Amino acid sequence: MSHTARLRPAAAGAVSVRTVAPAASAIAIVAGCDAAFDVKTLRCATGGTGDNCLSDAQLKAVAKITSEYKPGFSVAGMNAFPKWALLEGATFAGPSNFGKTNQPSNPLSGTEPLLYSAGDGTIKFIITRDPKFDTLRFDPGQYQARIATAASIMDVTDQSLDRFRAKGGKIIMTHGTADDFITPHNSIAYYKRQLAQFGQARLDSFMRFYVIPGLGHGFGTFNARFDSLPALEQWVDSGKAPEGLIATDGNPNASRTRPLCAYPKYPRFTGTAGAENVAASFTCAAK
Repeated sequence: MSHTARLRPAAAGAVSVRTVAPAASAIAIVAGCDAAFDVKTLRCATGGTGDNCLSDAQLKAVAKITSEYKPGFSVAGMNAFPKWALLEGATFAGPSNFGKTNQPSNPLSGTEPLLYSAGDGTIKFIITRDPKFDTLRFDPGQYQARIATAASIMDVTDQSLDRFRAKGGKIIMTHGTADDFITPHNSIAYYKRQLAQFGQARLDSFMRFYVIPGLGHGFGTFNARFDSLPALEQWVDSGKAPEGLIATDGNPNASRTRPLCAYPKYPRFTGTAGAENVAASFTCAAK
C-alpha cells in the first residue's frame, strides 16, 4: 500500500510520512476488463502445453494466484487475503519475478521468486523461528498463536484511524492497479474497512484514495508521478481537499498525463482521437 500521510502534532510543525509504491495495466477500468475476460479462453485444445495457450496445470495456477486466500482464522481482523493482479496488468517480471527454478530450495538458492523468498523469511524467522524450516510444508493452522502475535506487531490494518483524524491528520493513499509485489486489492480492502468504520462523509474529511491504472511497484506502463505534498499541505493548513490532481508518466519519452481519480472512479476517455495523451481528455467516471 502506498500512501502519503501528514499529521499536525500538538507542538511544532507538521510531520509527513510518505512512501511510494505500485503496478498496473493500461486499461483504466480494470474491473470491467475482469468481468469481460475469461482466462479459460486461453486453454490449449488438449489441455497440454503450448507456446500460445495455457495448459490445464497453468490455468489451475492462475486460478490460485487470482483468488483470495482464506487461512481458516482471522489475522488482524481479516478472514480472507486479496488476490494478486496477475490478470490486471501485473507482469511479475524484473525484480518481482516468478523465479528461475521450478522447485524452491531449502535453504534458498537465490533463484526463487521474490514473493516466495519474502514469505520464506517471514515463516522461518518470524513465525516458526526455525531457520531450517521447509516453507513448502508450512500449515498456517498449526501456527495460529504465533501468527496472531506477529500480526499484532507487523500488521496495522485493524488499527483505528479515529485518533489520527481527530488530531487533524490527512491521508492521500495511492496504489497502482498492476502492482506485482503488493497487490492493489490490499489497499482496496483497507479503504473499504475505513469506509465501513467512518462512512463516506467522515472518511472524505481526512482520506483520499487513488487507484492508478498502469502503475506498478515503482514502475509500469503508466509510471505515474505527481507531487502530493503541496496538495497534502493545502489540505492540512487551509482545509482545501485535493481536487484535480494530475499524474505525469515517468517513463522515458512518454510525455503523457492522466487525472488521478478518487476510488472507485476511473479516468474515462472523453476527448477526441489524437488527444489520448492529455489529462484534459479524461473525466473521472463512476464504474
